[in-house]
This record gives sequence, structure tokens and C-alpha cells, in this order.
Amino acid sequence: MLGRDPENFLVAAAFFQYENVSRRHATVAVSDAGEATIRDEQSTNGTFINGDRVLPGTEARLRDGDSVRLAADVTAEVSLPHQGLDPAAFSPNGHEDRS
Repeated sequence: MLGRDPENFLVAAAFFQYENVSRRHATVAVSDAGEATIRDEQSTNGTFINGDRVLPGTEARLRDGDSVRLAADVTAEVSLPHQGLDPAAFSPNGHEDRS
């Protein structure tokens, strides 16, 4: 959860000086497969990906290198871990299966 909600004191400390960031502004989630999303939590001043507004209450996919902005002042670049080869692509002897 990103925002100024004092219940999330570690995160809130990063946002306390930005009054235009809502207390519960947006939620970021990463799936087991490494896919990331951001959900605008009905924020007052909006959540943006690469300048496009995420509709309030909706979720949008994040990609490596995307620019995320909360309200007018808080901007960050998305950095996702790069996935290696899928272990399922290997045969039982440990070599890549190209069949």
C-alpha cells in the first residue's frame, strides 16, 4: 500500500511531506510469475503510468521501465527483476529442451 496512512508507518514516512498523496493512494502487487500491477485506491489526485491515468478503483499492469506518478509530486521508475529461463524448459538431465 502506497500512501500517507499512519498505520503503514514505514511507507507513510516516505510520503508524509506530500499532502496531495492520499492516505491509501495505490496498491502495488507482484504475482508469483513476476508480473506487477498497481491499483488506484480511489485516490484524490490520481495514479499515473507513463502519463496515463489509472482509473480510480482499477488495476493496471506495470512493466520494467514504466514511470509511475502519484498525484503531482511523487514519481518513480519501475524496476522489475529479470526472469531467467523457465525451469520447465529443461529436460530431466538439466539441458535445455528445444523440442
